[in-house]
Amino acid sequence: MAKIESYSTATPTSTDLLLGTDVGSSNATKNFTVQSIADFAAVSGNAQTVSTLVLNGTDNTTTSVAIYGVNVIDTATVADRACKLPVAVTGQTVYFVNNSSMSIYVFPSAVGGSINGVVDGMAEIPNDGSTYTFICYENPLPGAWTYQLPATGQIVIPEFSIAHTTGVATNNYGVNSFGTVSSVGVDGFGNLTLGGDWASENDPTTLTKLKVYTNILQSDVPTGTITFALLNAYKTSASAATSGQRNTLSFKTTGYSGSFSPIGTLNSPAEVGDTATLFDIQGANPVLNEYTQLGTGGTFSRYYYQLAVFMPAAAATKTYKFKVFIEKY
Repeated sequence: MAKIESYSTATPTSTDLLLGTDVGSSNATKNFTVQSIADFAAVSGNAQTVSTLVLNGTDNTTTSVAIYGVNVIDTATVADRACKLPVAVTGQTVYFVNNSSMSIYVFPSAVGGSINGVVDGMAEIPNDGSTYTFICYENPLPGAWTYQLPATGQIVIPEFSIAHTTGVATNNYGVNSFGTVSSVGVDGFGNLTLGGDWASENDPTTLTKLKVYTNILQSDVPTGTITFALLNAYKTSASAATSGQRNTLSFKTTGYSGSFSPIGTLNSPAEVGDTATLFDIQGANPVLNEYTQLGTGGTFSRYYYQLAVFMPAAAATKTYKFKVFIEKY
């Protein structure tokens, strides 16, 4: 027997928009508003608890604990910008919406817990008003979590090399080609002037994550630090501009906070990604939204970006290689 379906011919409520005139047909469609969807979720048992989360501290000793549901962050400061995930329960989900003035830090609920496979790792959630979803896939304590940044693409910088000789510091700047010049100013006509090789995306572009892979070994840096930086520049008024290092990564022999490439192959000389070569991944600079911009959309100019590598005089004589991925949306 064929299934008999019925269709209401009632006038839609103010929260729904009915599209099409054949109300009694299966071809009729409805476009539901956010309110009507929320109402349906509430009556169907799918509603999420929404709560304002007050942050505390800057590391995993924070006393701020997120809830299972939607955590809305309205305020963050340099001193209070961290929180923990709730006690791990397999299959449960935590959402974060950061509406504050800077990015925030999210830590596992307990020491030894992991986020995206990194034990005692940290997730940095930018202040972009987007929803970030954390799913618990292992409990009991310490628990394991996974989450995904809402990046829609990435800028791939082709592998580049910078030669260095021990005894003299080497500072290079560029994107497609590298040299010793980096300058920013405004001329007498109000035009932004850039010295050196800079780039700019042709649409509004926000940095979410910087990933830098190298052929640096810890033995290459007996003292000091090889520093990698992402700079951006833009006009702040009709006659003034600013620039600076917005994200900075440090590669050094001790106290290294990044990562080592896993066991595999170590060429001589080392190539990017070889065994024990150094790499680092860093979220966008949390201080100002302007610092994360790489394209059009500025008040007085578009935004430009440039990479920089600073090698101390003590670094080993070597041709240093870098491969860079800029995640963005």
